[in-house]
Amino acid sequence: MTAATALTLTLTVTDDDGATATDTVVVTVNPVTNQLPIAEAGAAKTVIAEDNVSLDGTNSTDVDGTVSSYSWTFTGSDPIGASVILVSENDAKTSFTAPSVSAATVLTFTLTVTDDDGATSTDTVEVTVEPIVGSLLINEISSRYYSDSAHWVEIYNPTNATIELANYTLRAYQNVSTSEGSRQPQEYVLPSKTIPPNGYLVIRADSAVGSNPYASENVIYLKDSANNSYFWWRISGFVELVHNSHTVDFIRFGSFRIPPLDSEAWTGGNAPELPSGADSYGYSLARDGLSTDTNQASDWVVRSTSTFAGPNDVTCNTDADADGIPDCSEMPGSTYNGLSLYDLGARTGQTDIFIEVDYVDSSKNGELPVDLGVVPQQKALERVAAVFADRGYVVHFDVGDLFDQNPGINPDNMDLGGGNQVDYSLSQALRCSGSLGVSPRQYKAANMDPRRRQIFFYMLFGTSQRADGSGGSSGCAETPGNDSLITLGGWTLSDSSTVDSNILINYQASTVMHEFGHNLGLKHGGFESTNYKPNYISIMNYLYQLEGLPTIGLNEGDRYLVKKCGASRKSLTNNYKSNPDDFKMDYSDGVGLDLDEINGVVEERGLGQPASAAVDFNCDGDTADTLVNYDVNPWDSRVGEEELSVLRDYDDWANIQIIFARTNQGDSGTISAVRSQFSEQNISNSVVFDAPVWDDVQPVTSELLMPPIR
Repeated sequence: MTAATALTLTLTVTDDDGATATDTVVVTVNPVTNQLPIAEAGAAKTVIAEDNVSLDGTNSTDVDGTVSSYSWTFTGSDPIGASVILVSENDAKTSFTAPSVSAATVLTFTLTVTDDDGATSTDTVEVTVEPIVGSLLINEISSRYYSDSAHWVEIYNPTNATIELANYTLRAYQNVSTSEGSRQPQEYVLPSKTIPPNGYLVIRADSAVGSNPYASENVIYLKDSANNSYFWWRISGFVELVHNSHTVDFIRFGSFRIPPLDSEAWTGGNAPELPSGADSYGYSLARDGLSTDTNQASDWVVRSTSTFAGPNDVTCNTDADADGIPDCSEMPGSTYNGLSLYDLGARTGQTDIFIEVDYVDSSKNGELPVDLGVVPQQKALERVAAVFADRGYVVHFDVGDLFDQNPGINPDNMDLGGGNQVDYSLSQALRCSGSLGVSPRQYKAANMDPRRRQIFFYMLFGTSQRADGSGGSSGCAETPGNDSLITLGGWTLSDSSTVDSNILINYQASTVMHEFGHNLGLKHGGFESTNYKPNYISIMNYLYQLEGLPTIGLNEGDRYLVKKCGASRKSLTNNYKSNPDDFKMDYSDGVGLDLDEINGVVEERGLGQPASAAVDFNCDGDTADTLVNYDVNPWDSRVGEEELSVLRDYDDWANIQIIFARTNQGDSGTISAVRSQFSEQNISNSVVFDAPVWDDVQPVTSELLMPPIR
């Protein structure tokens, strides 16, 4: 019915004697009013010219029926020299190709929906189209020296749109395999990857044949697999972002004169040349903090500290405290790569060392008992930091929320907002001899903020290096480098008693300091891989890694006598069961006298330290011998070590290298390896793998298997 209608209803009732009566009622029926449908054209968005743009009206509704039809129309004005054509404009979803524009342009679209009663409603949505030129910027370029370095270029998205990288190509000189660069430019197809508004993406040269680098959310690796080439430069070169054969952004530096595809994309002379030397890694060519883009050399400056995957906010090159962090980035209110290092504890005038510590979930999300050997102990890390503090270094461990679950950071409890408990794996491997498992570098790529990459060391507390997950080597570390692996899982460590707790803490502390020493460039013999030198009083020495250092002048040969003569470990002064505050750890100062295995080891000189007492090196019960042609360290079974030699001390502290980003080993890295305590093969030397340099991989030091007795 289309109008109000009165309906009269009569009720008749009859009683038990047959009498009847009636009554009537009038019911007025009004017609149903159709409710209008609700059109939903979606939220406003920002896109880049020539993007394929989708509009979605499927959230439109009709509360008293159904939406029977959709109609999309472009209700704005076509940009100059372009037009907007909708595809499937009568469907709930439509699309169009964003037109080319020279400046940000707003397009308006109207959605009309009709319900099953013929009623309609409309909604509009605005789409802002940004020009392609300037949509992505080349923001920073790394230095390089070796031909197979994993050099990189940083891309910045200054727009409000999410940009698909696959719509662009990267143009640069090419390097085929490991030969020097070709002067013929190559255009590299970029993979599908989105860069969010104001986001950064780093493209690294995948410079290793057959390598398997670990990409992450904002770090990718690029090469042309067809001819095995990757992009290349040294002190001179160019990099160009291209879209449909047109220049999006361009930089030319050094002496090369190649023009961009579009001549207006660069004016004037070249940007400065990049430093190029074996010790010049970590430098970059960078725009300023605002990413100023005037298409000329003045946009660019050489920085001694690159800002990998983040803003170019470093404003100085001065590093007076020699910690690899620009002094201006250690000031209140400053940032480095968007990170407030001052809030994390960095200060001018002190040498800061930052270490992110991740640890494997040994419980496998509650399925297994927790292995305390895999859980970092605060006291153990504090002991390591204290040793460094005595030498003028401030070590900042970051274990995240492990010791402090309150919101925010707390440097006093080693919470710098980055350390993570990471997913369980049965075993882990850092390219160490005989080790198998998930690479710590894979965990690092997935869990560590890439902006930390140039200044934070990375340490993973893992379960084991054995394929079956059983207890084995205590760790493995790059030498020198920035990654280390602690594997005390399966060592049956606990805190069930005071002694057990002491062992847990002391083993962790000594192993952390030992493996970190490898990162700092120290070998098992300091400057060499010769191991078990009793006069080398360093936590790097297998004689002392787990047992702790001897007390000079007080039974100082006790560690040696346990190893050489079978003495009881109970005789050790301040041994691994001691209170952690009494357990001695240190690197050597290099003041020890030589032990000459050929011409004579003089027992009365002991370990050759100032104030040394005599040591019975040949276990004959006296300390008066001069031992000629005597092998003091027969346990060092490396090839060639069966020969006698002069065992020398080494000044560890004078030679540690804390600025890992300044060398190829720390910035890109060569692949070789050495593993730690205690190995069935007693491997203690560097085992070099014939592989090219690639991402963040350095020589590695392998350790031995765990001791049979605790």
